[in-house]
Amino acid sequence: MKFVERCKQMAKAGLELKNLKSFPTRDGEAWSCTVYLNGKKLGGVDHAGHGGCLDMELSTADQTAVVEAIKAAGYAPHLEFNGTVLDGPKNDYGFLEWALADLSAAATELKTFKRKAKKCLLLVLKGAEEGEYQQYNAPYTPEFADKVRAKLGDKIDFIINEEISAL
Repeated sequence: MKFVERCKQMAKAGLELKNLKSFPTRDGEAWSCTVYLNGKKLGGVDHAGHGGCLDMELSTADQTAVVEAIKAAGYAPHLEFNGTVLDGPKNDYGFLEWALADLSAAATELKTFKRKAKKCLLLVLKGAEEGEYQQYNAPYTPEFADKVRAKLGDKIDFIINEEISAL
């Protein structure tokens, strides 16, 4: 699941999106957050959900620092439109616009899965489509995970609960 990889990259970069809120609008998803890098508050970011630019309260130097940190952590945005892979933005602001939208979506998905993981064991089977997972309606415990592993064996790609516990 891409959101797990993205959240691991954010953690490795020291990037946190706090106070993340999102809601649907007539034209798309609106969201806002406060950006922290290595524990330092950099500023707020808002997206009105109408397809326009982000409203960033980050200085140019802070934008560059975030871009360098996430690139060093292995992050590269996957830019695709109607099956055509696009070249990435050439400047830090453009790169950060794509990245923050992608990373905020990953952080929102992580929040949802952490809530589910409190009550269920969640796993991904090998060969599953992106976003497809299995849910066992029993709380995760290492013992229960071992029982599921014993039953399914090498069909399991990973257990989501274990991947997201440290994020």
